[in-house]
Amino acid sequence: MSEVTLIAGTAGWKLQPVAVRNTYPEFIQKVYFTAELFTSKVTDWELYLVTTNPLGAASHTAYIELSYQRSDELIARQFPLILISENAIAVQEAVLYRYKYKVHEQAQAFFADGMQLRLSKRAKTIRFNYIQPLFESNENLKGDRLNMPFYQTMGY
Repeated sequence: MSEVTLIAGTAGWKLQPVAVRNTYPEFIQKVYFTAELFTSKVTDWELYLVTTNPLGAASHTAYIELSYQRSDELIARQFPLILISENAIAVQEAVLYRYKYKVHEQAQAFFADGMQLRLSKRAKTIRFNYIQPLFESNENLKGDRLNMPFYQTMGY
């Protein structure tokens, strides 16, 4: 697939109201969601972490790992996440802690390079399934969940 086709198809998808997009079969929605990620800036992504335990000072040490496969080599780099907000949410009889992160701008060049290699068929796809807040110690995160609305219109 060429970069022009990817960009044009994604632009056409974005022009449709969300109500129309939601009527398409799920596999079509997933294709366009992936296309939106491929054509976006990583600095536009938002990652939310919801945990039952407060992270404290560790909330400022979050990072992500972006990676792609080139030939037999896995190209991976870590980038810091910027903590945008944190708040406690009362849910039934429990308190949950929600942390909102943005990806640091230094990740954009790596992502753009990976996408160019992908579009020129010199690398396999970016590994989106591993995009999540990581910490040096995950002790406070056992059993917790991650919500990642990369885009507001796509939901969690």
